[in-house]
Amino acid sequence: MKAVSVLMAAYNAMPYLPEAVESVLGQTFRDLEFVIVDDGSTDGSGDYLDSLRDPRVRLIHQKNLGFAGGRNSGLAICEGEFVAIMDADDVSLPDRLERQVAFLQAHPEVGAVGGQVVQIGPAGQRGPSLPLPLQHEDVLHQLLYRGIGLVNPTACIRTRAIRSVGGFHEGPSPDNDLFLRLAGEFRLANLEDVLLLYRLHPRSETAINMRNRQLGSLYNIQCFRHRQAGEREPTYEEFIERVRGWPLWRKAAWEIDQYALVQYRKALLNVMCGHPLAGRLQLAWVALCSPVRTGRRLRREFVRRFGSRVRPSSERPA
Repeated sequence: MKAVSVLMAAYNAMPYLPEAVESVLGQTFRDLEFVIVDDGSTDGSGDYLDSLRDPRVRLIHQKNLGFAGGRNSGLAICEGEFVAIMDADDVSLPDRLERQVAFLQAHPEVGAVGGQVVQIGPAGQRGPSLPLPLQHEDVLHQLLYRGIGLVNPTACIRTRAIRSVGGFHEGPSPDNDLFLRLAGEFRLANLEDVLLLYRLHPRSETAINMRNRQLGSLYNIQCFRHRQAGEREPTYEEFIERVRGWPLWRKAAWEIDQYALVQYRKALLNVMCGHPLAGRLQLAWVALCSPVRTGRRLRREFVRRFGSRVRPSSERPA
């Protein structure tokens, strides 16, 4: 049995898929199996995956089942003590798994650990790092206020923990839901090391479904609070009915916030893709539309620049 099962679901992931796969197969931690689910791809992803000859790769071809369904198909055959999540358009740095396994072995109370990320553009252009909290209480606080507590493709999770909460549940934001379910039973953490290059591009699932994912995150937060209080979780339909009953001012504030999130992502892409002036003008517009989120980002940037500096793990002493 391998120590780590790396779990990836790929749906029409070309041209980024080969770099993502190679970043896993090139890990300094070698005791792994690589469970890859071709979730109904039609763009050549399946043919590329069929060409892999590394004996650690375990490949599943299936019809498209979406984010949760694709990952749950792979999770069902994972045999490692830990499950490391990986997305098909990102890049894991070489010692990601080595550092995460060492941390989980030294901290048996922690159910899942992530790490810092650096954002990259479609062609690999480097963007800003995304400072994430390290301790459980701070991670949970971020999750409960629709912030980023853990980045899904950095998560390394005890297999018994992810299975105990039922894996990925169907819904508009299943990764956020998973982390909140884990937080109800286990401690969460992030390493201070940069472990992943997180790719931004217009076709990414996060970009396409931004509004639904944010609404799903709000629903997941309400479900978490109901579970903690020992109360019945509302159905998603019941939650949507409550949203429809929001006062007009709250609906307007929500729509403006969602618009600002989309514009912020577009601004980062412009900056990274060689259009800095357009990107900075968009960022100024975002600051006007969503001053609260902008304040949070500025605070994180202040910590990044003047607090404990986050360096790629390959640059840190062992």
